[in-house]
Amino acid sequence: MGSLASIFHWSVAGAYAGGLLYAAISDARSLVIPNWLCAAIAIAFLPAAWMTGLPWSELGQHYAIGGAFLLAGAVLFAMRVMGGGDVKLLAAMTPWLDYNLIGKFLILVALFGGALAIMVMLLRRVQAGSHIRTWFPWLGESASGPSQSIPYGVAIAAAGLWLLPQLSILPPH
Repeated sequence: MGSLASIFHWSVAGAYAGGLLYAAISDARSLVIPNWLCAAIAIAFLPAAWMTGLPWSELGQHYAIGGAFLLAGAVLFAMRVMGGGDVKLLAAMTPWLDYNLIGKFLILVALFGGALAIMVMLLRRVQAGSHIRTWFPWLGESASGPSQSIPYGVAIAAAGLWLLPQLSILPPH
C-alpha cells in the first residue's frame, strides 16, 4: 500500500475512533448522540473495508450484523431499556467488529455500563456540586425520580475503543 493510501486508511480508522470519542462526550454532556455521527461511523466502514480488501459478501455480512443489532436495539428501545442514540451507535459501530469480537464487545459494554451506572448513582447520591451539574445537568435528576437516564453511549464507545487494536480492518503497520 502506498503512503498516500496508508494515510487515507489510517484517517478512516481515526474517524471511527474520533467518532466514538465524540459520541461518548456528546452523550455524557447532553444524553444525545447525533444521528449524523452514527451515520458517519457506519459509512466510514466502507472505505476501511475496501482498503483492506474485504470481499463484498463479507461487507454485507458486517452490515447485516449491524442491522441485527439495530432490530434488537429497537426492541430494547420500545421496552424503554435503551435510548435511541445508544441503539443507533451500537448498530453503526458493529460493522467494524470482527465476528469473533462481538461476544467480547457485549461483555465489555456490560462491564463498562455497570461501572458507569454505579458511578452515576454515587454522584447523584452525594448530590455532586453545582460545578459538575453545570457540565452534566442530567446528574441533578434524582436516582428515584421519573428519569433515571444514564449516558450508556459512553460505555458503548469505551468498549469499541478498547477493542480498537484488535480490529482486522485497521491498516497494516
